[in-house]
Amino acid sequence: MRRFVTMVPLALLLALVPNGGNAGSPPEVEPMVTAMVSQLMQFKHLTNSQMNDETSSRWLDRYLYTLDANRMYFLASDIQEFEKYRDILDDDLGRGAGADLQPSREIWEVCVKRRAERYAFALAELEREHDFSADESFVLDRRDKPWATNSAELDELWRKQVTEQLLSGVLAKVDPAERVEQLQESYQIRAKQDLEMEEMDVLEYYLSALTSLSDPHSRYFKPAERDNFEIDLSNSVEGIGAVLRVRREYTTIEDLVPGGPAKRSLALQKGDRIVAVAQGDEDATQIVGYRIDKVVKLIRGKKGTVVNLTILPVDAEDPTATKVVTIIRDKVVLKDKEAKSEIHEVTGPNGDSFSVGVINVPTFYAPVGNTAGVNTVSADVKILLETLNEANVDAVVVDLRENTGGSLSESIDLTGLFIDKGPVVQVRDRNNVVDIYKDRKAGQIYDGPLVVLTSPYSASASEIFAGAIQDYDRGVIVGSPTTHGKGSVQTVIGLDQYLMGIVPDMEPETAGMLKLTTALFYRVNGASTQGRGIEADVIVPTPYVFHEYEKDLDDALAWDEIPAASFKSSGNLDGIIPQLATRSASRVDTNEVLQRFDDRAAKWLAEKDENKPISLNLETRKAEREKLMRDLGIEDEDEDKETPPDGEDSDPEETVSMPDDVLQEALMVAIDLIELTR
Repeated sequence: MRRFVTMVPLALLLALVPNGGNAGSPPEVEPMVTAMVSQLMQFKHLTNSQMNDETSSRWLDRYLYTLDANRMYFLASDIQEFEKYRDILDDDLGRGAGADLQPSREIWEVCVKRRAERYAFALAELEREHDFSADESFVLDRRDKPWATNSAELDELWRKQVTEQLLSGVLAKVDPAERVEQLQESYQIRAKQDLEMEEMDVLEYYLSALTSLSDPHSRYFKPAERDNFEIDLSNSVEGIGAVLRVRREYTTIEDLVPGGPAKRSLALQKGDRIVAVAQGDEDATQIVGYRIDKVVKLIRGKKGTVVNLTILPVDAEDPTATKVVTIIRDKVVLKDKEAKSEIHEVTGPNGDSFSVGVINVPTFYAPVGNTAGVNTVSADVKILLETLNEANVDAVVVDLRENTGGSLSESIDLTGLFIDKGPVVQVRDRNNVVDIYKDRKAGQIYDGPLVVLTSPYSASASEIFAGAIQDYDRGVIVGSPTTHGKGSVQTVIGLDQYLMGIVPDMEPETAGMLKLTTALFYRVNGASTQGRGIEADVIVPTPYVFHEYEKDLDDALAWDEIPAASFKSSGNLDGIIPQLATRSASRVDTNEVLQRFDDRAAKWLAEKDENKPISLNLETRKAEREKLMRDLGIEDEDEDKETPPDGEDSDPEETVSMPDDVLQEALMVAIDLIELTR
């Protein structure tokens, strides 16, 4: 759900005005942003977040965790020095010109120094020979381990870490020289990125550490991240339609979006390096060595504007053989995230043939701002359903396994395609006011047998849809035992609107934005989706056992419930679901792939120990790996099998797609549903 806060208490704004008004030099923006964020957390967050010494102490710990979660950079003496800040981070919030950011900056400067020392050590360690014959081990997860007391201890930890990284390459059959080169590039990039960090980058770390204390989804975004956030919501972007990545100082084209202006130009290809960017007739900006976010900001722009890219082609042998490509920016729809459908012909247990339409919904996308020509997910699915109706499909499966959420209004509208009308979701705010959001359009686009396929990745808007379908007895939920369990509502607050009148001469798009948790979702039956998610009617083993659930996240909000809304059920599946579950279980018992998923889950959960040391001895690791693969029934790769060189694609006609056994079982549940409801 995307709301924009329009009112902030006057006292909050006045508290941020520097003493003496606008006299003297203009105040820094970062302290003002910090004070504003802290005030909004108190005035607007669902949990009535407070700023006090306890908050300050937790804030310090979370900031240190953000910078060095695995305790591989800071020394114990550094941590002891930072103790002087434990109870004072909250003291200046909202006073005068805002917060005192000296603690965050000092801690960051020490962090950069320690990281540089570690990267230098790792690069030197990569230069020496490693034979992996020593009988030693390394703990990958050091979150609960003591801080190193001196540099020698860190040297030993990093020696083992580099050894493990190289050993993993050997086990993955990567050429040792290539693996060394990969790691060298990685450490060099990380060192360079640290040196390029700006005040707003550090502020994002610092404030997100604060907001995360109240719940996992409240977060401060620096200005450069706002566009990315809105792109995810709208599933579209104004630009050239190219996926970029920095490789050895060069911004390289990783892929071209189908239908985008870059693809249509026929002048760009994968691997081309962009060395300069010019806006229209302006002089070009040389971008070799630039951070990727700065490059993206130069290349993106309004639809209809011109950008000139100086390109070093991927096949150019002469580094001076550049060319200039002129592209007119356009609205680019991210096709890979659009809803899609296909029809499966399925043979039932009695030999009968059925047509089942499968609609994959990757995200609940909706336009943000001026997005003419960009559809919503509900509009796209409506068209897909109408096409499936014309094809006279016998059932429909809606696949939400990779759908982590999106627009609240779209989850309501999508539900409305499958129910007549009525409440879809309830929302309770911090004042315990409950709003009921309804589908008000009478009628359904599709009224036949329905299966909704979910996984632990299915979250937020996906859970609203799946929960409503389940509560209305409109369809059957198939998948892992529960969905993710994210039942919180976030409000997006642009901070420029508040600080433009306070900070003299502040440029637009300077203050960033705050994503703030302001409410909770509840099903129409009154149960929250927070923490517990949506329980499947028919449980099918899936490969998602390693995925983290909402309830596992730090400071996750608790489950609760409110009174049910008044609604009329679409059917009565209570007597059918046990039969569906029984039929499915009998098939799963004879499906080797699904059984393997179950075996992996059981063994992983039984042996899960993140603090368990792993061996750095090659022969020991090989033996452990072989035993694990035998236990899980996984066949090792054929060592003599030829694979295409890195960077080359196999012939699409020769590519055999792996069967999706989870989807196949969902299709069979749909067939059972047809037969049991005739």
